[in-house]
Amino acid sequence: MVELSAKHLAKVFSTAIIQPNTTVRDVIDFVNDMKKYPFASIGVDTYHLPLLVKLLEGTEIDVACTIAYPLGGLPLELKVKQVRWAVAHGAEEVDVVMNVSAFKSGKYDYVKREMEEVVRAAGDRIVKIIPCTVYLTPEEIRRVARMMMEAGVTMLKTNAGYGQVTRYRDVKIAKEEVGDGLFVMPAGGIRNADIALGMIRAGADRIDSGTPQDVFNSLHTAQRTYTDEELEEIIKRIEEMNKAQPKIRGKVYD
Repeated sequence: MVELSAKHLAKVFSTAIIQPNTTVRDVIDFVNDMKKYPFASIGVDTYHLPLLVKLLEGTEIDVACTIAYPLGGLPLELKVKQVRWAVAHGAEEVDVVMNVSAFKSGKYDYVKREMEEVVRAAGDRIVKIIPCTVYLTPEEIRRVARMMMEAGVTMLKTNAGYGQVTRYRDVKIAKEEVGDGLFVMPAGGIRNADIALGMIRAGADRIDSGTPQDVFNSLHTAQRTYTDEELEEIIKRIEEMNKAQPKIRGKVYD
């Protein structure tokens, strides 16, 4: 029987520890436990960024940092300042929550400018914009995906968590709209391997989960629900995703 390993899957995963009550000890314990896996990135809230940089020193795991998290409602100039601060303090990836209120209010020019300014402020770093797709219609997802691609954003990260659960359809809609022009990373509600594999089948380029151990622990059982042919297709897609990870980094680290 074809078998997919946790370490193979981890290469296309990002994880993070971001809660209001997260302590310094929580960050240290979580990161030291997680860095035994070859994750694409590990993220923390902005305050813990300098600590994360030290903890991931010597690894190949990218340092990710949140910006305007989780609501995204900061004025543009403050959001840009946060991005510059994060880059100056070692962030290799910035996860920026889009101004959802402005977008839903029809202020598309403002939101597009926000994306462009964030990309400019990030310089040669990976920029993930989080539009919170749980609040968007299919047409709005298409619109925001096109805006991100035109603004030079690296990746559309679907949601910010905190009860925002990504739908398979959101990933499919975004990928169908932009193809290879923008990477798509589902985040929010990916609590087990069955959901993660479903996101892969929907077209994800990378996956984010705050509970990767739950995903890995349920991986063997989830695989048994597929035929060998179906599983081979999933593994083939993961191999394509693995090949794309250097491309994601190369897009900004030429």
